[in-house]
Amino acid sequence: MMENITWKSWFEKDRFGTDDIVIRNQVLQEVDYIRDEILRCLSALSADATVIDFGCGDGFLGIQALLDNPNISRLIFCDRDPQVLDLCRTKVQSLKFLSRSQFVRSSATAIKGISDESVDAIIFRAVLMYITEKQKIFDELFRVLKGGGVVSFQEPVNKYSKSETLTSFRGLDCSPIKAIILKIKEHQTEVLRKNKIDLYNYDERDLISMVKKSGFKSITVNFHYFEKALPILNVDYFFNYKPNTYTPSLGESINNALTKHEKENALSFFNSVVNVKKPLNRKMASIYVTAFKCG
Repeated sequence: MMENITWKSWFEKDRFGTDDIVIRNQVLQEVDYIRDEILRCLSALSADATVIDFGCGDGFLGIQALLDNPNISRLIFCDRDPQVLDLCRTKVQSLKFLSRSQFVRSSATAIKGISDESVDAIIFRAVLMYITEKQKIFDELFRVLKGGGVVSFQEPVNKYSKSETLTSFRGLDCSPIKAIILKIKEHQTEVLRKNKIDLYNYDERDLISMVKKSGFKSITVNFHYFEKALPILNVDYFFNYKPNTYTPSLGESINNALTKHEKENALSFFNSVVNVKKPLNRKMASIYVTAFKCG
């Protein structure tokens, strides 16, 4: 089932939850620092370098790499989803980078058409948590990298955000509607289960172990964890935002999991929260890894 789901709507609409251009720009700006940290390793590339943007989505990483680094002669945008590859291609074409770009539709665990030891660098973010066979991914990345090549990635570590209480939702205390919020959370869990997605089945130590097992050396790890109050951007964002293409939005879960009376109570509670601009007390963690293939 997962293979038939496209991320196109998420990249174009669902990650924003609103048509408000100010909020859309704010959402994008909040991940700029992630991109910059991942791309930092590319500054050492020699001329005529080949780079893979692995699980490229709309090209967020790879396009910036092309803008920043003239030493990249070939940027391979790789994704399993043909619709997001088309979205990426349109963006690349608008920037006149097609001559330096290649688009490869491939699964995460077997990159099609890429020869052994043919790539200088691989970049990606937020890919591993959707794949069951994570070790196979690192083995495949190791295969295509040249000796001396580098992989640089960022991955959320969702176990830390799962430590919320049963009656909290995305950092919001929902104890006044305890039974309702439990139904909403169960609906979201069931949708993920049907799509064979487990966002919590690893931590930072697991990922480091996998990187080492594949043969990578000179591994640098930065672990980021924070707890902070985040504002609710607006009512549309609050109800329509989706953290990924698989997890239902709050609005979708309210409509699909609750009775009419429960919906009324849920909407009354959540609208009151939005109106008083109560902050979301979030716990979030991620890991940044840079690793080299010796050669």
